[in-house]
Amino acid sequence: MRSDPHRSPRTERFPRRGTDRAEDAVAWVLTAAALVLIVVAGVTGIAVHGQEAERVLLESASRTQVRAVLLEDAPVVSGEYRDRGTPVRAEAGWTNRDGTQRAGEVIVRRSASAGETVDVWEDRSGAIVPAPTRSANVVVAGVLAALGVLLAGGTILAATWHAIRILIAAGNSRRWEREWARVGPVWSRDLL
Repeated sequence: MRSDPHRSPRTERFPRRGTDRAEDAVAWVLTAAALVLIVVAGVTGIAVHGQEAERVLLESASRTQVRAVLLEDAPVVSGEYRDRGTPVRAEAGWTNRDGTQRAGEVIVRRSASAGETVDVWEDRSGAIVPAPTRSANVVVAGVLAALGVLLAGGTILAATWHAIRILIAAGNSRRWEREWARVGPVWSRDLL
């Protein structure tokens, strides 16, 4: 089949500069890197969530809450800007899981007098330890880990893109100056 002689020939795309092709290539590479970054952030968040969930199970299984009787007053000092006050240490006595009487320093979060009871946590050896990590902290840790990876990786990708754009703009600017130095005098002479 012959082409229509009255039809205009197919127009070619505008010629592209090498810097345009380089910028496109970098944009594609950084876009792919951003997609990989999203996957890595998700995997990191899931991994941290799993580790923290395992930690919660381990702590919950190995720690027991006991009631301790304060052996001395525990005045918690609160200030103008702190509603709850600063926790203090005070001597207390308690009976652990196996019925053994124990004594030691415990952390008191509210003002209490000698003889009052406070809740404390002990491990299998009977030592006072912090309360087990809460389940809500597991989710927060996973989300924060994922956001941290996204923020760090995103900053690197954005800085890379910005630096590439500056380098390409500088190269284009030098090229335009060279071309104008060659063409400008001819155009200026023709206008006069």
